[in-house]
Amino acid sequence: MQVDLTKAMSDPENGQTAMNDFMEKFHSITVGSYDKLGRLQDVPLVSGYEHNLPQTCAQFNDLFAMATQSGSVGYYFADNRDHMSTIDLPTEEKRAEMAAKGRELISKVVDELDPEHIISQIDKLMEYTAKVEEERPWVPSAYNKSH
Repeated sequence: MQVDLTKAMSDPENGQTAMNDFMEKFHSITVGSYDKLGRLQDVPLVSGYEHNLPQTCAQFNDLFAMATQSGSVGYYFADNRDHMSTIDLPTEEKRAEMAAKGRELISKVVDELDPEHIISQIDKLMEYTAKVEEERPWVPSAYNKSH
């Protein structure tokens, strides 16, 4: 299951201020995710980094434009420079500070999502889908199971 952070953390009533706050939180979550996986050192210390060369996967931008880039189709980056630009992380201390904030935000988002409810809903949706497949064997999921 993919959770879109723009939906989970959005604040539409506060406009641009909310977007700026969201981007800071988004980058913190990214760095915090690396930290949770024990890979904080993989996040480079950078200042003013932006993509200035095409990504190695740029030939597929037409596919990526159909949804959030990695959500439209599954793929892997061929080069570290392909990954998203980050805000300035000039020191190990700044990186560690952002990682700590990100870990806290990850926990908050997960708590607010109510994982038990989501799992229960997914189970119910699977039961519902199975009934639809029985009644309508031409739907793609039923057809794919029978062929």
